[in-house]
Order: sequence, then structure tokens, then C-alpha cells
Amino acid sequence: MSGRIAVTLTGVSKTFGDHTVLENVSCTLEGGRIVAITGRNGSGKSTFLRLAGHLLRPSEGRVVVTAGTAPLTRDGLRRHLGLLAPELALSPELTGLENLDFLAGLRGRTLADDEKAALCERVGLAPEDAKKRVKTCSTGQRQRLALAVLLASNADLWLLDEPGANLDEAGRDVVRREARATAERGALVIVATNDAGEAAWADEVLTLGRDANVTTHNEAILQPKAPSQRELSAKLTEGVSKVGTNFINDFVVEGTNQQPPTTKSRINSRPTSDTPPAASRPSPLWEGGLDKATAFATLHLLRRELMTALRSRSSLAVMALFSITALLALSMALGGTVLAPAPLSAMLWALLFFASSMGLGGTFAADEAAGTLLTLRVYGTGQAVLYGKTAFSLLMLLLLAVVLVPLFFVLLDATCTAPLLLLAALVLGLLGLAAAGTLLSALTAGSGGRAAGGLLPVLLLPVILPVFLPAVSLTQAALGGRPAGLSLLVGMGLYDLLLLVGSSLLFDALWYED
Repeated sequence: MSGRIAVTLTGVSKTFGDHTVLENVSCTLEGGRIVAITGRNGSGKSTFLRLAGHLLRPSEGRVVVTAGTAPLTRDGLRRHLGLLAPELALSPELTGLENLDFLAGLRGRTLADDEKAALCERVGLAPEDAKKRVKTCSTGQRQRLALAVLLASNADLWLLDEPGANLDEAGRDVVRREARATAERGALVIVATNDAGEAAWADEVLTLGRDANVTTHNEAILQPKAPSQRELSAKLTEGVSKVGTNFINDFVVEGTNQQPPTTKSRINSRPTSDTPPAASRPSPLWEGGLDKATAFATLHLLRRELMTALRSRSSLAVMALFSITALLALSMALGGTVLAPAPLSAMLWALLFFASSMGLGGTFAADEAAGTLLTLRVYGTGQAVLYGKTAFSLLMLLLLAVVLVPLFFVLLDATCTAPLLLLAALVLGLLGLAAAGTLLSALTAGSGGRAAGGLLPVLLLPVILPVFLPAVSLTQAALGGRPAGLSLLVGMGLYDLLLLVGSSLLFDALWYED
């Protein structure tokens, strides 16, 4: 990193529905310090943390994160961000060591075995516990694993939400020691807590209240190495400025090239210009494809999805059971009657559509149920998550086709006269299903698992019709029906490309919370 992390909130308010959690908060927090956020229950401590890490978008005002004087985009910030919170869950089907590998991979790192062993030792986790699947670990062991992940990330902005929750006294001492060591290397550590012992770690304390943002300075803990360090200490005071409602460019982490003010108190200092410079973003699909870091993270996410699916077998089992049951019912109902190519092709794609909908509905719903969506938002970029989930969805649908299509031909006595044409139709059709289904699964994840499973087919069908109908015509031609022009293949390919680009463009709007 080119300079220390600094987080500046200017006139920030956050409202959920009709309930205002934070109102008109203005402050600057700088690296090299531990800042405690305290206040009564419901005063907005956790919300403050998520705003600082741009895990939430402010209702009003601006949150600016800089590294030195350079602004960070939302995805750029992900490479510097770490979170420790009770609701931060690790992948339950993976072991502790596998979670370390996976989440370090999202940050572009590969951990050697001795590095993982050293991390577990630092957080007080026994080697045999690190090799257990997370779902079998105690809450305290999971919290220690989450701390090990945080350490492995080499984050420069630590967000600690009730970090001592579920930990014994020795575990709390580990968190305190590591937080202090992290601040001493120049990182910014923000701790949201109601625990007086945890607040005592801090160099500064920000207390959030109903009517004002009152700040105190913890002189007993702050021990500057030189007088100049004391002069750089910021006093947090009541925010008096309010910025107008942000437009779409507030959807990413904004920054300013302006040098920080030189006065002792930087709390209510405002930039000389409200217009941030253009910030570079990671390379989404429509701007030239995958960069190296995104590709590396995508492969790690795909690997995690495969391991989870093979160990839980939920999505694959549901799709296979539905397909086999539906095929057997159709075969018994037909009683040996041989159908023409037109109804056969329609039946095949109807089976593929509904079976894939049942599997795709869990693409994000499973992470929501396990509590790992927040973990992915913290440690992965939106584009890496999208590409990894889409690749897994496509692979899952291809496996479904490998099982379903041969059974379809056997049980319904169908004959294929153009296997290459059928293969091309299947690949292009399933690619479209994977691209659209992954995006819509992210949209329906907030509806909950059961609602999402029923809502996805309703949303998916109109989106996928431009691929579905040509796929039925091409399959009919492959089964010996009327000929179909190759222009249908070209059209399917172009629409698939449109779906992939559109998903890449729209995904951030669905992935990051409001």
C-alpha cells in the first residue's frame, strides 16, 4: 500500500425504512490507531463499521476511503479490508484450513502449510481443530478461525464488531494483542463494542448517541512515540455538515486527491471540491475481461463451490431426483408410445429448465442460509464472485445434462440424427441458463431460501426465452424433425454474450447492500 488508510465520513446518515440509525456523522479516522465505537444498543455501531468498510451505502453524505492520498474504489478497498464479527460465518462444509486457503485465495494469496500452522498457533487454535469441518467446531473455535482469516488477509482496515463475543479470556487477549500489533504497523483498527475492557484498548473512543456524536480521548492508552504523534491525534466532535443525497457514483468508495488538512482537528474539515476524481475499477467483463487477481479469486471460489456441493450434495441431489422422477412419470404415462421430434424436444428443455431452476435457486440462497454472504462481500470482489458462481452453475448444469439426456433418449425411445447439433444447442442453452440464473439467484437470495426457490423460475423464464425457443427448434432438428438454420446458433451465442455482459454490469447493484 502506498500510504496509510484513512476513512472520512462527511454528513453521513443511514436510514432503514422509516428508522434512522445514524444522522449527520462527520469524522476522519486515520491509520496507526485503534478507535473504539461505543454507544447504547441500537445507536448504530455495527452500521458505522459497515459504512466505513463500504459494506453499506449511506442514505446521505459521503464515505471516502484513501490509501495515502490515493482514493480506493469499493472493490479496491476489498484488498485492504478485514472484518471480525459474530455474524461473519465461514463455509461450514470446509475445514478450518480449507477456509484459510479459500479466503486467502480471494485476496490473491496462496498460503503454505507452515503459514497456516503458524496462523492457527497465533490465534490459539489446536491443529486437530483446524482440520475439522467448520460446522462441527464450537462458536469459540469459529471465532478464532475468523481471526486467523483476518490475519491471513494482511488487511490495513480492521473492522471488529464485538470481537470478544464467544471467546474466553485467553481468546480476548489474543484479539487485543493482534489489534495493537496491527495498529502499530500503520493499519486502522475500528472496534464496535459495549465492553469497557475492549474500549480500553483504544487510542480514541467515539460514542454514538441519540442527539449527538460525543467523543472522548483515551489518554491512558495513547502513548505516542514522539510529540508529533500527539499533534496528529484527531479529536472527534459533533458533526455539523451535511452533504446532499449521493447519486450513483456514491455506489463505489469515493476518494479525493486533496491533501489532508494540517489542523489538529480534522473532524469537520471538508474537501475543497465535492467532485472526486475518476477512480479506476477492476476489469469487469464488458471492459476487457478478467484481470489476473480476479481470475485467481474466481478459481478459488469455483473450487469452494465444488467442494461444498460434493460434501452436502443438496443441489445435485434435488436436480437429479426431480429429473429421474419426472422422466419415469413421463415414460409410464406414454406407455411405450413414440412421440414426434417436436413434443420430445419441448419435453427435454422443459425438464432441463425446471431441474436447473431448482439447482440455481440455491446458488446464493445456500450462502445466505449459512451466513457466508457477508464473508464473500468482505473478502471477495463482486466480479470474482459472479464469475465463480456462474462457472459453477454452468458446470452443474452440464453434469445434469450428462445424466438427464441419455436417460431421456432411453426411457422415451428418442433417436438423435445430428448429435453435434444437439450438443451445440445444449451447451449454448445451458450457458444462457447459468448466466441468467446466477444473476437472478443473487436477486432472489434476499427473499429467503424457500421463497427464492419458487420465485426464480417465474423471473427466469422471460429472460431465458430468447435462448430457450431456439434451443427447442435446434433440438427438434437434431431429433430428425424439420431443419433449423445455423443462424439460430449464432443468435443463441450472441444472446448468451449479452446475458454475460449484462450480468457483469448489473451484479454490483445486487451484490452490495443498501
